[in-house]
Amino acid sequence: MQGVEMDGFEVDTDMLREHARHVRDRAGEAAVLAPAALAMAADPGAFGIALAPLGSAMAVAQAACGVAIGGVGGVLAVTGVAVEVLADSYDVTDTAVRAVFRAGQEVLR
Repeated sequence: MQGVEMDGFEVDTDMLREHARHVRDRAGEAAVLAPAALAMAADPGAFGIALAPLGSAMAVAQAACGVAIGGVGGVLAVTGVAVEVLADSYDVTDTAVRAVFRAGQEVLR
């Protein structure tokens, strides 16, 4: 393959790392929101005797939402770390591929 100069592939790992930071920032926001959402859950008795069943259902639903927000925060935190590791992996792989391409080019010269 004469005239082809290939020395690796291009992945913008800086952009991946920026995205990882963005995802981790959202995780931090969710970590703040989860306790606030749990604190806002209505007391089951807040609806009075006539609507007590509704109050119980609302309290369970509101608590479930607070827990879910906390879960999303955890998933975002793990995802941010995974994207950072992915960027590191691309950098290592690209370095190795460049070395192989360069060695092959030397052999072909």
